[in-house]
Amino acid sequence: MKKLALSISYFLLMLLISKGHAQCTKGDKAFELLQYQVAIQEYTKCLKKKENASYLLERMGDCYYALGNTAMAVTHYKNLLEIDSKNNTVQIKYANALLRNGNQDDYNQYLGVLMAMYPENIAIQQMKYAMNSSMEDHTYEVGLAPFNSASADFSPAFLGHSLVFSSSRNNGKQQDKFTGDNFTDLYVFDTLTSSVEPLKTDFSAKYNLGAAVFSTDGKTMYFSSNIPIKASKSTAFVQIYKSTLHQGIWSEAQLFSHNFVDANSMHPAINPKGDVFVFSSDNEVLYRMDLYYCTRKNATSWSQPMLLPDHINTKKGNEVFPTFINDSTLIFSSDGLGHLGFGLDLYKTIWNGKQWSRPQRLDDPLNSYGDDFGLISKDDLQSGYFTSNRDDYTGHESIYSFHRVVVEVPKQEAENRVPILIVAGAVKGDGQPLPYARISIAEASGPVIQEIDADSLGRFDIQLSHYPELKIHVSALGYQDEQRQVWIGSISDTARISLAFDLIPVADDEAMVLNNIYYDFDSWDILPEATKELDKLLSFLIEHPTIHVELSSHTDARGNDRYNQILSQKRADAARQYLLKQGIEAVRIQAVGYGESRLMNHCSNGIQCSEEEHAQNRRTEIRIIRL
Repeated sequence: MKKLALSISYFLLMLLISKGHAQCTKGDKAFELLQYQVAIQEYTKCLKKKENASYLLERMGDCYYALGNTAMAVTHYKNLLEIDSKNNTVQIKYANALLRNGNQDDYNQYLGVLMAMYPENIAIQQMKYAMNSSMEDHTYEVGLAPFNSASADFSPAFLGHSLVFSSSRNNGKQQDKFTGDNFTDLYVFDTLTSSVEPLKTDFSAKYNLGAAVFSTDGKTMYFSSNIPIKASKSTAFVQIYKSTLHQGIWSEAQLFSHNFVDANSMHPAINPKGDVFVFSSDNEVLYRMDLYYCTRKNATSWSQPMLLPDHINTKKGNEVFPTFINDSTLIFSSDGLGHLGFGLDLYKTIWNGKQWSRPQRLDDPLNSYGDDFGLISKDDLQSGYFTSNRDDYTGHESIYSFHRVVVEVPKQEAENRVPILIVAGAVKGDGQPLPYARISIAEASGPVIQEIDADSLGRFDIQLSHYPELKIHVSALGYQDEQRQVWIGSISDTARISLAFDLIPVADDEAMVLNNIYYDFDSWDILPEATKELDKLLSFLIEHPTIHVELSSHTDARGNDRYNQILSQKRADAARQYLLKQGIEAVRIQAVGYGESRLMNHCSNGIQCSEEEHAQNRRTEIRIIRL
């Protein structure tokens, strides 16, 4: 069940480079069907025949990585690099697999090699910051739950004094061609007797059964299970089912009313009050999971599913395994909100009845270099259970218990600690807290180290490796940017600096530039990289419901003047449509394309300019036209 959700975008982006060049027909066919265990067997046969070793080793590494078997992925990527040492794609895969496999020293050493080889590659330069995790000492203690098996165990759920979880332990079912394990079933761990038994149901599932959640009264269950597709015996979409408890046995399951057609719908979550329902689906892009939510209409029906906002659902990653820990706090996992390729991390977001807050990453050690998901808690994260494959580099997941502790760090340990810098503070706008302002931190003369958004009260807290000098840039829509150079000097342990920003509002009718609104050449389609910036405008418009704006697009002077005018109008219209789809009233946004008529520098027709100078003119601006 987990693996069906984790055709992770990092993995797909990397391996699709070689798609379409069949080298091992049976292996490629299994690979395309996501039957990775079968694909490995076929690729191994082809490799023995001394066919294209580079292609086969990379595909086998990709298969193992998708299955979570990072130990074998490391081996195959390493063998490939001995043949082709400068394959940049595989170099990055190999580095990611090293870190996911817990080989931190090897990762650091190899990353140093990559950084020296590709000093201009920002993605590689920033990989060194992927290891900067929450440094709060011993916030939680975690340990393996006593009911784990040698197979995969995951997605626990509370049911009275018991825990219901999914497992591929020996249950008499056939093997899943994707994982090579048995198809999963639901099991019950009784916390009073410590016994484990299959969940008693009036139904059975030929394929996977799992990721269950229960109503507060314990009488209704929602769960995920595969449905065979008649047209393709090799594929079975996952759908959500509902069952009710009758005389100690769960009744025949019924399909949830809002499953998507020809897509996977899975990982149901319902809040204790029973009025918000969240699940994950690849309805937008097959095999890339997003979160959807429904609200209760009446006792028997739910509203149509709506996507959670783009600051939660990422364009390149997966958002999966949602769970509620109270009526408003949703825990979920994502491999797209952090460093793409380093597995699922746990995040939380809060529902206020109308909007979902910006997600916050949970503290380590709830998160690790592996996949962490399926967290449950009854006491606001003081204790509970979650799933991880952190200690099993063959890919099997286990369920862990956790509880919050406070432990003093011994003096000697503190003396030997690697220096850590904490940059904290608050952002205001015209004297008032400024929610979700963007804070960007860079080395004084180097690349951006980290970018985060402040919380709903304008506060931020960032933990970094030590740098003697930093450049801090703060921005928020509707306000003038502020930048500061901060000298840190040398530190021996943990140092904390506190900063306060009070941004000046943009004057009425003054243009504000939206950065990073990119388009492909000769195109007006909104690229994924642009949505973050447009989401800033979205938040601004939601928070200021009376403001009307002009959204304008500008080109550089190259090309035909009339064509540039038309292209800029289409780009402005595309940005406007994006905001309208998020619920902003059409009357509040006026889209205007100015083409090359409002250049910001001297680079007009016939003037020789650098690419950087031309780039200054390609911009999207916002101007407040009515308060």
